[in-house]
Formats: sequence, structure tokens, C-alpha cells
Amino acid sequence: MDTYQPIFDAVRAALVGLEQEMRTWGTIDDGGLYIAVTQVDRWADRLAAILASHAAPGWQPIATAPTDGAAFLAYGESLIGFDFNPIGIVEARFDRGRIISADWNRGYGLWNTVPIEPTHWMPLPLTPGNGR
Repeated sequence: MDTYQPIFDAVRAALVGLEQEMRTWGTIDDGGLYIAVTQVDRWADRLAAILASHAAPGWQPIATAPTDGAAFLAYGESLIGFDFNPIGIVEARFDRGRIISADWNRGYGLWNTVPIEPTHWMPLPLTPGNGR
């Protein structure tokens, strides 16, 4: 499952609710524009609350990491120095009951997937451009 899908679903549901509510506000002639303007802050606060409720709390214990194969950032002191890594953070995912990451095999000149033992995880950040 896409890590950010619950956020997109919650915002989409809120916007559907806004659209339905806007249909009850009336036209400009009967004060509908005034009602719409006064409701903007309320709806902005509602959307901000939805986003805040889904915000990642930062590094979380590895036991809470997604097990559906979705990629995430993994951290562990044992990963410091892993594949020239000075900070111990790698992209990882669950695969057949274990957490794996990529490791450069100098002898063969290719990437291998290797099991790792991180202690913490967090979702990948959004990418520039498409927001996912």
C-alpha cells in the first residue's frame, strides 16, 4: 500500500464533504458568497488537522514498520559504515519476513539485496514534482 494513500483518501473525503456543503450555500445574489468566504478558514483548519493527524512522528520502532513490501527509510547503528554509509540510514523494505536493503558488490560490480537489522524506520519523503 502506498504510504501516503491514507492521507490522500482523508483529504479527498474532506473535499467531497466541502463540495456537498457548498451546494447548500446558495448563490452570490442570496448571500452565498459571504457564506463561502466565512467558511474558508474553517475548512482550511479541517484540512490542516487531517494532514497533522497523518504526519509521521519521526523515527519509529522497527516493529511498527510496514510489512507489505513498501519502501521506507531504516536506521540502525549496525548500518553505520554499511556500503560506505556514514550515518546509518538506508532505504529498505520487508521481503519474505526479513528487512532487506541494497549493497554494492565490488567483486561482481552489481547491487545485491541483503538482510539488515535496523532499529527504527520512517516513511520515505514525498518526491519533488508529483508529490508522491
